[in-house]
Amino acid sequence: MKLCSTDDANEKKKIEIESEIHHRKAVAGYKTLKDDTETSKLNPNYVVLCTDLQQVLFRPNLTHSSVFYQRQFSTYNYAVHNMGEENTTMLLWHEAMAHRGSTEMASALLFYITNKYSRLKPGEEKN
Repeated sequence: MKLCSTDDANEKKKIEIESEIHHRKAVAGYKTLKDDTETSKLNPNYVVLCTDLQQVLFRPNLTHSSVFYQRQFSTYNYAVHNMGEENTTMLLWHEAMAHRGSTEMASALLFYITNKYSRLKPGEEKN
């Protein structure tokens, strides 16, 4: 029978503490998201957006094993969900237009924001 060494016990305790801290932060984050979402539903000047880069779609959709590993065309789908309005916009592009790095993600989010929330001039109404 092998006894746990002091180092093993300390490491286990450290992992348990880190896990508890992580869990508490996650719970606090979800509570903040819920509170902010409720605020955005009541106040149209308050916007909460959640984004997600979806799984890469390969085209053409090849299922035969011998051609599956041949070059396919990657398509990227970036979802932007407006929590207050409860709607989702999908921004879709293929690899010839751009890839999926941080610059492309920031550009996609900026594209969404500028098209959805462009500033209006005095007396102008949004269509």
